Amino acid sequence: MAILTNGALAAVAADAAEVVERVRRSVVLVRAGDAGQGSGIVWSAPGQIITNAHVAQHQRLVVETQTGRSHEGLVVARDPSLDLALIETESVGPPLEIARSSDLRVGEIVIAVGNPLGVRGAASIGVYCGLHRTEDNEPQARRTYVRADVDLYPGNSGGPLVDSRGRLIGINTMVTGPGFALAIPAEAARKMAAAHGAFEPRLGIRVREVELGSAHGTRRATRRNSISSTMARASASSFGNVCSVIFVPSPFCDQSALGRRRTFF
Repeated sequence: MAILTNGALAAVAADAAEVVERVRRSVVLVRAGDAGQGSGIVWSAPGQIITNAHVAQHQRLVVETQTGRSHEGLVVARDPSLDLALIETESVGPPLEIARSSDLRVGEIVIAVGNPLGVRGAASIGVYCGLHRTEDNEPQARRTYVRADVDLYPGNSGGPLVDSRGRLIGINTMVTGPGFALAIPAEAARKMAAAHGAFEPRLGIRVREVELGSAHGTRRATRRNSISSTMARASASSFGNVCSVIFVPSPFCDQSALGRRRTFF
């Protein structure tokens, strides 16, 4: 059996502290008025938050960053059967990388980060204990959870359970006993978010070149003639009305150059 030296323990502690510091930037406090409060996870940079459905019990919520800045949040999707909800708000932090919980080995270190009892960004470290599957006569009602030996308290709900590299493996949701916590697998949250239009940032447009007549002859331009439904939803929610057709005279921009200049859109 391997024995950790003091130096090795210090290295493990330093690595864990670095992971927690990085993960905290992607964790928010979700206030639901008289329904209480919980935690949330930045799902995508434009301001999409994943949390538990039992945390997001009102359509309008208050989302607070670790620095105490408050933003209004709007619940755009809620699935009580999965105990998941999707909130849209302003950009509040970087999204977490997602890992498959099925790739974990029993005994690997995991970390829960959240806002237990109102304490911002608190962390609890433990080990992965395997997957927990519920039994039900109806197959569609059966659920799989990530089980971990970590301490969770009121306010941890909706916060992330991450692996030793800080990758999201689950959304903390309940406690079944002392030091025995269950989290919804990140894969389930990804499917739920995708089904309700959550997206990863991308350009989301198609272009074609058209001929424009003018007093000085024909000019070539690039026309943005369609916009993806995902981009349309993001634009409508974040920026209000958008113009679906634009003309850009070349050589300032053509179809091939548009991809190279996508950071300007």
